[in-house]
Amino acid sequence: MATYSWSYAPTNRATCKGKCKEKIAKGAVRLGVSSDDGHHTMVSYRCLDCVTDLQIKNIVTKVGAVDKVEGFDGLEGEDRAAVLEKAGVKAKAASSSSKPARKAASKPKPKAKPEAKAARAPKGKAAPKEKAAPKGRAAPKDKAVPKAAALPPIAKQHEFLDKAKEYDLEAVKEMVAESPTLINVQPAGRWSALHQFAEKGDVDAVRWLLENGADRTLKTKDGQTPEEVAHEDVQDVFNGEDDEEEDAEDEGEEEEEEAEEEEPPVEEEKKGTKRKAPEKPPGSPVKTTKPSEAATPSPAKKAKTSRPVDASVPNRDTYTVAGDWSVLLNQTNVGANNNKFYRIQVLKDTKSKFFCWTRWGRVGAAGQHNLAPCPSEDSAQAIFKSKFKDKSGVHYDLKDSHDWKPVIGKYTLVDTEEQDGDGGGESAPLGKLTEQQIEKGQEVLQRIETALAKKNDKQLTDLSSEYYTLIPHDFGFKVPPAIKTREMLEAEEELLKFYLRMGFEEVEKEDDGLLPISGVMSLALPKSLESACSGICSSGSIKSSMTRGKKHEEKQSGGPSKAMESHLYGAIMLYTSNAIYKQLNAALRSEDRNKIKKYKPYLRLLFEALNRLPQQKRTLWRGIGVDLYDQYKTGSTITWWGVSSCTSDEQVAKNFMKGCGGSCTLLTVKTKTAADISEITFYGNEKESLLAPGTQLKVVNSARKGKVSEITLEEVGRAVD
Repeated sequence: MATYSWSYAPTNRATCKGKCKEKIAKGAVRLGVSSDDGHHTMVSYRCLDCVTDLQIKNIVTKVGAVDKVEGFDGLEGEDRAAVLEKAGVKAKAASSSSKPARKAASKPKPKAKPEAKAARAPKGKAAPKEKAAPKGRAAPKDKAVPKAAALPPIAKQHEFLDKAKEYDLEAVKEMVAESPTLINVQPAGRWSALHQFAEKGDVDAVRWLLENGADRTLKTKDGQTPEEVAHEDVQDVFNGEDDEEEDAEDEGEEEEEEAEEEEPPVEEEKKGTKRKAPEKPPGSPVKTTKPSEAATPSPAKKAKTSRPVDASVPNRDTYTVAGDWSVLLNQTNVGANNNKFYRIQVLKDTKSKFFCWTRWGRVGAAGQHNLAPCPSEDSAQAIFKSKFKDKSGVHYDLKDSHDWKPVIGKYTLVDTEEQDGDGGGESAPLGKLTEQQIEKGQEVLQRIETALAKKNDKQLTDLSSEYYTLIPHDFGFKVPPAIKTREMLEAEEELLKFYLRMGFEEVEKEDDGLLPISGVMSLALPKSLESACSGICSSGSIKSSMTRGKKHEEKQSGGPSKAMESHLYGAIMLYTSNAIYKQLNAALRSEDRNKIKKYKPYLRLLFEALNRLPQQKRTLWRGIGVDLYDQYKTGSTITWWGVSSCTSDEQVAKNFMKGCGGSCTLLTVKTKTAADISEITFYGNEKESLLAPGTQLKVVNSARKGKVSEITLEEVGRAVD
């Protein structure tokens, strides 16, 4: 449980855990943040200058006000006034306290480093009274450099921006120290210093400029702000994420100091009575609270939840998600090279203690994380809600009613079938998307198709950002490409269709008792797709499939054993367009075999098309989001009545399986008649093959490994004639 306290430093041995990282001088005011992990209490300290706005906010949330924190009444009048001033509270009452103030010598201020002094004020001059804004945030308006202040000569302004263009931060600091108004100059519409360093991706320079009054709203001649031209490396500085998360983590960081007392005698130190602080884990980008390692989870007592604990939580088996307190947010801005996620969860450990977990970073990467201990479930939920509102701009209570149309600069809620793993690889980097989420992406693609005709680059860029926000893509550290060509659009359309076919198809159980499908192959081959599909789908879908079918006819895509006409290719395109697959597969699985009757002409055409494509013995895979171990008994025969999508790339199937979450199944399918359609679909990366309706498969072997069942099937026949 994290608690706060005000005190005077009894020694000069404690190091400030805030921004300055300096020793806190004996007698100086300090804020203590203590946490109890169940074994011992750890306390870290910050000098008053390094107490952040977020920490003040947390104090107010937990105890009501900074003057209610333990130890406040023990501070002298002027120090209480300083604490209240730090919190933005008028301090008349505190400063007029009858308690006499200590002499200045009794509480010396910590000495600043020489380079820190140079950055704060011109040589020989007193440092300004105003404190800089926390790193990553612009200074408050009343503390920013006044635009109306006298500017140096134009030549001096150009000299300053030349130094910024050369990325000479030391020269920039020196010139700002002499003439503070230089920090926001833009003579002749030139890029400001903040624009220059933001584009370069210099984190330290951007932080320093923002702390010293750089205006983040300045625009270039073409209307771009510093954030809009910023390199990915500094985006989190503008968003305040790098500092905000560090502030939050301070309440339970791993590298804590033991509660400090008056300096012990030398004899006691020799006895080793002072416990050594735990070592900081190497390479950890953000300090995190270390979960209790002594606690061993008891599966029988573990609370049931439909939400799995995020894969990156240390000792994750000792936690469960409290209720439904788990969200995934995503934000992509093509123009600014933003492509990042933000996950929030309320966790409960085996000792019924609560935590707020956050993880954030570039899509496709593990990112950084923080595990903040909370005194109660209500407190954890309050932090969760605050994070959610800050990142998305939407109150959590309105989460379900909000339309979630992506907004530039804010995160958007992404619906996924929550996963136990790290996501679904490149196919689904943040996990398996829900059907509703995919449909949102399809709606944006329709708007992109309309915008392509207008050739409006800005609109296409904005719509691409919206699409990638809804349908996360792993681009590594490359700039997300704007969807500006018909080919790119079609590739994304096929990707979403593949998601639906591969991820949401039902899988049959053994001994389903359905009768074989008869009377299909005895039909005459339809001469057109229109005649085969009369009454089962729209004319628009038929026309679109035929248009694509004609292109494949010209190339004879897929290398058919016998020449294929456009309507045969069109039959495959109609299925992969998802215009017919739901109702078709529902009819094929129905006990009422009369429902299949109207689809038989189309099935005749589809069977002919699949039979003409090369069919060979090959191994395929399929990832399923349910556990089939108990249903698929070794030696039994299963009939897949629907048209079934599989892949010749095992990793693709594993990615889908990982993205499904919870218990899942990896099917290895040894086929004889599967048709490879990877050259026919626009999204050929997934190496898709189709198994015709009625394919019969024998269960060769099966094994359950934890939450994953691995089952091998072998094709033995087809229940269609």
